[in-house]
Amino acid sequence: MSVAAHNFEPRDEANTMTTVPTDYVQPARRVRPHGLDRALMRLSLATLLWARRHAERTSISYEEHTRVHQESVARERREHEALRLLTRRF
Repeated sequence: MSVAAHNFEPRDEANTMTTVPTDYVQPARRVRPHGLDRALMRLSLATLLWARRHAERTSISYEEHTRVHQESVARERREHEALRLLTRRF
């Protein structure tokens, strides 16, 4: 971990930087959220998870999209051929 002096002069920067071994650094104590903060965090996480599930449910793969498109084209072709047979003059 590096600690810089209060002045950030480019000419003094190399002389003022020192390193501290990690043995001397105390780990930061994590404060757990309470009350409204915790409720908002849970609500935002639930919203995010719902949005991901909704996006996955509504999206289809490329292969599935291609298959649906080919079926649509084939159905239109069959309908067109059937219409041609009905309107054909004998």
